[in-house]
Amino acid sequence: EDLKKGLEMGNTENGYNEPSMIKDVFSKGFIDRLKSKEAQEINNIDNHLVELVVAGLCVLNKKHLIWIVGENEDLREKEEKLKLWLQFFGIKNSHIFFYLKPFEDPYINNRMDIYAVAQKVKLLAAQIKNQRSIIFTTRSALSIKIEDRDQIEKFFFGLNVGQHLNRSDLIQKLVAMGYSPRNIVEEKGDFAWRGSVIDVFPIDNIVPVRIEIEGDEVVSIRKFNPDTQRSIENIDKAVFPRVNFFLDYKGMDDYLNDKPKDLTYLTHLLKEYRILVSDKRKINDEFI
Repeated sequence: EDLKKGLEMGNTENGYNEPSMIKDVFSKGFIDRLKSKEAQEINNIDNHLVELVVAGLCVLNKKHLIWIVGENEDLREKEEKLKLWLQFFGIKNSHIFFYLKPFEDPYINNRMDIYAVAQKVKLLAAQIKNQRSIIFTTRSALSIKIEDRDQIEKFFFGLNVGQHLNRSDLIQKLVAMGYSPRNIVEEKGDFAWRGSVIDVFPIDNIVPVRIEIEGDEVVSIRKFNPDTQRSIENIDKAVFPRVNFFLDYKGMDDYLNDKPKDLTYLTHLLKEYRILVSDKRKINDEFI
């Protein structure tokens, strides 16, 4: 508590100013190590302190941070611990994402992991906004290639109130983007329609949205509670990410069998980044 009170906190829009007394947390030699350009191995750090070290590296570096963790670690728990340490250093608005495998096993269970897809599109959206990101990933996920920067915007479809678009065209667009037609919207990736109203549950949203079209014009967009069907908030626009992990591949098996050459590794997409490794297995240099 005394240390926390003594820290001189700084904040910017992205929240990454360096506390002037960070030297009270880490030794000079360790700070110099964190500032180095090399990938950092943190396998020998106490499990209770590893998130503190990652938070310190976030404070001391202005690049994207890719944290390669073990395959079966609780990423949500690690995220919450990291956020607490970042807040300790005065970073209130951190941009944390997960880059995960989209399928458990493409040859046994080819069902897409909606959560992994949602995390990917959130990460891509952050790159469009040029937000410095902290990315949890694993050795196996990092080996999966990703679309290059000039392809990112193709993952999103925007809709505004007043936009000219008829109901049939919107339904066709949602199907092409991987949304599943249902009688009623219940889960992320669902959409349903009745008359001039179309309900869509974007995979990166907490609640679905209801779109009302009159003729060829979008007249209203509002968020609603899927349990009560009651409107929560009127909004001027909505963005719908694709429900497909890849732009040009239906599933992971297609991706693996085709051996695509038009994709790149996540590290190549980010360009300016730091690697932090707590997974004990060796990372393929090709990914980095």
